[in-house]
Amino acid sequence: MKRLLLAGACALIAVTGTGAATGAGAQTAPVAPTMVGVKIAVADMARTSAFYGALGMKPGLRYNDHETALTWGASPLPMVVMVRDDQHRMVRGGAFLMVSVADFDGTLARLAAAGFPASGKPLVTARFTQLMLTDPDGNRIELLGPGTAGRTQP
Repeated sequence: MKRLLLAGACALIAVTGTGAATGAGAQTAPVAPTMVGVKIAVADMARTSAFYGALGMKPGLRYNDHETALTWGASPLPMVVMVRDDQHRMVRGGAFLMVSVADFDGTLARLAAAGFPASGKPLVTARFTQLMLTDPDGNRIELLGPGTAGRTQP
Protein backbone atom coordinates (compact mmCIF):
# COMPACT_ATOMS: atom_id res chain seq x y z
CA MET A 1 0.00 0.00 0.00
CA LYS A 2 1.36 3.42 -0.91
CA ARG A 3 2.32 5.78 1.88
CA LEU A 4 -0.01 8.66 2.33
CA LEU A 5 1.78 11.96 2.58
CA LEU A 6 -0.72 14.09 4.40
CA ALA A 7 0.21 17.50 3.02
CA GLY A 8 3.20 17.97 5.26
CA ALA A 9 1.84 15.54 7.85
CA CYS A 10 -1.40 17.41 8.38
CA ALA A 11 0.20 20.86 8.43
CA LEU A 12 -1.91 23.24 10.43
CA ILE A 13 -2.76 26.34 8.49
CA ALA A 14 -4.27 29.10 10.60
CA VAL A 15 -6.24 31.59 8.58
CA THR A 16 -7.66 34.45 10.57
CA GLY A 17 -9.84 37.16 9.16
CA THR A 18 -10.33 39.65 11.95
CA GLY A 19 -11.33 43.24 11.67
CA ALA A 20 -14.74 44.79 11.54
CA ALA A 21 -16.22 46.66 8.61
CA THR A 22 -17.11 50.13 9.79
CA GLY A 23 -19.27 51.43 6.99
CA ALA A 24 -21.20 50.53 3.90
CA GLY A 25 -18.92 48.88 1.42
CA ALA A 26 -15.97 48.81 3.85
CA GLN A 27 -13.67 45.87 3.23
CA THR A 28 -11.34 44.04 5.52
CA ALA A 29 -7.84 43.43 4.19
CA PRO A 30 -7.27 39.70 3.77
CA VAL A 31 -4.93 38.07 6.22
CA ALA A 32 -2.35 35.77 4.67
CA PRO A 33 -2.37 32.12 5.75
CA THR A 34 0.28 31.29 8.32
CA MET A 35 1.74 27.86 8.93
CA VAL A 36 1.47 27.13 12.63
CA GLY A 37 3.13 23.74 12.78
CA VAL A 38 3.10 20.14 11.68
CA LYS A 39 1.42 17.19 13.37
CA ILE A 40 3.26 13.89 13.31
CA ALA A 41 2.10 10.50 14.52
CA VAL A 42 4.44 8.97 17.09
CA ALA A 43 4.70 5.66 18.89
CA ASP A 44 6.74 6.82 21.91
CA MET A 45 6.51 10.48 22.93
CA ALA A 46 9.57 10.34 25.21
CA ARG A 47 11.82 8.87 22.52
CA THR A 48 10.56 11.26 19.84
CA SER A 49 10.96 14.21 22.28
CA ALA A 50 14.59 13.13 22.86
CA PHE A 51 15.25 13.11 19.09
CA TYR A 52 13.80 16.59 18.52
CA GLY A 53 15.40 17.79 21.78
CA ALA A 54 18.79 16.94 20.25
CA LEU A 55 17.82 19.26 17.37
CA GLY A 56 17.17 22.04 19.90
CA MET A 57 13.39 21.79 20.37
CA LYS A 58 11.75 22.08 23.78
CA PRO A 59 8.52 20.53 25.06
CA GLY A 60 5.62 22.96 24.83
CA LEU A 61 1.96 22.73 25.72
CA ARG A 62 0.35 19.38 26.36
CA TYR A 63 -3.03 19.77 24.69
CA ASN A 64 -4.53 16.52 25.95
CA ASP A 65 -3.47 12.97 26.81
CA HIS A 66 -2.30 12.25 23.26
CA GLU A 67 -1.02 15.59 21.83
CA THR A 68 2.09 17.48 22.97
CA ALA A 69 3.77 20.42 21.23
CA LEU A 70 7.47 20.96 20.62
CA THR A 71 8.74 24.51 20.09
CA TRP A 72 11.90 26.37 19.10
CA GLY A 73 13.28 28.60 21.84
CA ALA A 74 10.88 31.21 23.15
CA SER A 75 8.38 30.88 20.29
CA PRO A 76 4.84 30.37 21.60
CA LEU A 77 3.88 28.57 18.38
CA PRO A 78 4.26 24.82 18.17
CA MET A 79 6.42 23.71 15.28
CA VAL A 80 5.76 20.01 15.77
CA VAL A 81 2.77 18.52 17.55
CA MET A 82 3.36 14.91 18.52
CA VAL A 83 0.20 12.82 18.34
CA ARG A 84 0.19 9.43 20.03
CA ASP A 85 -2.13 7.73 17.58
CA ASP A 86 -3.34 4.42 18.98
CA GLN A 87 -6.29 4.39 16.56
CA HIS A 88 -4.16 4.68 13.38
CA ARG A 89 -5.84 7.83 12.09
CA MET A 90 -2.49 9.18 10.89
CA VAL A 91 0.33 7.62 8.89
CA ARG A 92 3.54 7.28 10.88
CA GLY A 93 6.58 8.31 8.90
CA GLY A 94 4.55 10.33 6.40
CA ALA A 95 6.01 13.73 7.27
CA PHE A 96 8.98 15.46 5.67
CA LEU A 97 10.41 18.27 7.77
CA MET A 98 13.16 20.74 6.85
CA VAL A 99 15.35 21.96 9.71
CA SER A 100 18.04 24.59 9.19
CA VAL A 101 20.86 24.82 11.74
CA ALA A 102 23.86 27.15 12.02
CA ASP A 103 26.15 24.49 13.50
CA PHE A 104 25.67 21.44 11.28
CA ASP A 105 28.50 19.34 12.77
CA GLY A 106 27.51 20.26 16.33
CA THR A 107 23.92 19.23 15.63
CA LEU A 108 25.06 15.85 14.31
CA ALA A 109 27.20 15.43 17.44
CA ARG A 110 24.21 16.23 19.72
CA LEU A 111 22.04 13.75 17.84
CA ALA A 112 24.70 11.04 18.17
CA ALA A 113 25.13 11.79 21.90
CA ALA A 114 21.37 11.43 22.36
CA GLY A 115 21.48 7.98 20.71
CA PHE A 116 20.52 9.03 17.18
CA PRO A 117 23.64 8.73 15.02
CA ALA A 118 23.27 9.91 11.43
CA SER A 119 23.83 7.46 8.63
CA GLY A 120 25.31 8.46 5.31
CA LYS A 121 27.44 11.42 4.38
CA PRO A 122 26.18 14.98 4.05
CA LEU A 123 25.97 16.63 0.65
CA VAL A 124 28.20 19.70 0.92
CA THR A 125 28.04 22.48 -1.66
CA ALA A 126 29.18 26.10 -1.60
CA ARG A 127 25.61 27.18 -0.73
CA PHE A 128 24.42 24.53 1.75
CA THR A 129 25.10 21.29 3.59
CA GLN A 130 22.32 18.69 3.60
CA LEU A 131 21.73 15.31 5.19
CA MET A 132 18.53 13.29 5.28
CA LEU A 133 17.70 11.94 8.74
CA THR A 134 14.86 9.79 10.03
CA ASP A 135 13.25 10.34 13.42
CA PRO A 136 12.25 7.39 15.65
CA ASP A 137 8.84 7.18 13.94
CA GLY A 138 10.14 7.15 10.37
CA ASN A 139 9.51 10.84 9.57
CA ARG A 140 12.16 12.20 7.20
CA ILE A 141 14.13 15.27 8.27
CA GLU A 142 16.14 17.28 5.78
CA LEU A 143 18.86 18.77 7.95
CA LEU A 144 20.33 21.89 6.32
CA GLY A 145 23.36 23.93 7.29
CA PRO A 146 25.77 26.44 5.81
CA GLY A 147 27.69 25.44 2.70
CA THR A 148 31.45 25.64 2.29
CA ALA A 149 31.23 29.38 1.69
CA GLY A 150 29.68 29.90 5.13
CA ARG A 151 31.47 27.25 7.25
CA THR A 152 34.62 27.50 9.25
CA GLN A 153 36.94 24.54 8.96
CA PRO A 154 38.08 22.94 12.26
